[in-house]
Formats: sequence, structure tokens, C-alpha cells
Amino acid sequence: MVVPLNGDKKVFFEGIFDGGGNIISGKHHSSSASKRFHDMLIKQLKSAITKEEALGIINNNHDN
Repeated sequence: MVVPLNGDKKVFFEGIFDGGGNIISGKHHSSSASKRFHDMLIKQLKSAITKEEALGIINNNHDN
């Protein structure tokens, strides 16, 4: 899940599962949570046929 960090425009990932099933968190840049999240998002987006489906997938992955 993507959440704003301290009401800021910075992005923080939490509740992301690593390869071993452990829950990890991290900043948007240079974190394993970011890498795992984006890999999962890309995989989900590949199944979208329409722009509306893609936007729905993106919105479902955000906290707000």
C-alpha cells in the first residue's frame, strides 16, 4: 500500500511482502519495498485492457 509520509508529498510503502513472506516497508526511492511494490503493480497493470481498469488498479493500491 502507498501512503503519504507525514502529510507530505513523499511516498512511503508499507505492508509489502518480500520474497520470504515477511512484511516490509520503505521509502519510494532505493528500497526493497519500492521494488517489490512496483514489480507487483506492473504485473497487475499488464492485465488491464482499458485506461479505466488501469486507473482502478492504481487507485486500489493507494491508501487515500
